[in-house]
Amino acid sequence: MSDTTLSVMTFNVGNGLVSPANLVAALRQSKSAVVGLQELNAEQATAIERELGDTYPHRVMRGSGFSGRALLSTHPIGASEWVELAPDRPDLRASINLPGQSLGIVVAHPPPPRPGRRGIVFDPVTATQIAHLGDLTASMPPALLLGDFNMTPRHPYHARLQAAGLVDAWLEIGGKGGSTFPQRLGKTRRVDHHLSWVPLPSVARVDYIWRTPGIIATAAWVGHAAGSDHRPVMAELVVRGAGDEC
Repeated sequence: MSDTTLSVMTFNVGNGLVSPANLVAALRQSKSAVVGLQELNAEQATAIERELGDTYPHRVMRGSGFSGRALLSTHPIGASEWVELAPDRPDLRASINLPGQSLGIVVAHPPPPRPGRRGIVFDPVTATQIAHLGDLTASMPPALLLGDFNMTPRHPYHARLQAAGLVDAWLEIGGKGGSTFPQRLGKTRRVDHHLSWVPLPSVARVDYIWRTPGIIATAAWVGHAAGSDHRPVMAELVVRGAGDEC
């Protein structure tokens, strides 16, 4: 089987922080073949449905704000399902039909860590969710795990995903830095602070493209925030033909 080269993007669109018009423009300009979105709201989803049918004819979307997710693809999407690993945080599992083989995709966004007696940590449900996401992705190679994980590469659960057999595409090509967050104050469930216009310097990389064996990253970069509190992460990937080793 021949190899397939794919451009891939993951982007937390901030539950409406990216205006529908800016989101449509950013997606078109990215020229990504596969896109995973987090925090997609109803207006953003409607704009994608209305404006990007020609660019992304294959779509699975849930425009529900903080719990919103989407997979956009230039290749046909096969089976898809919403996986309930944590309350009110459904993650999307799907397959994309590439020439001669299937590529597994998981689009995820575990909740952020919370302050506690042991510092700012993931609660047990979120810790289990992250572990299950790694195992789920590793179980269907070749596959990608795309999402905002609310953790830096120094976090122990970054190592947990590596232990599951996943590779951080940014690190694979020797990338340093690549901070994606925060570009501005994001929205919260509890407080309407009206300060999302305040620009901030991004200091951490919390958004990831993870791959299983059978896929190689040849390039990775951080894109323009387009109004979100996150910048997108993009990568050029080669999905090896069935039977090839890497």
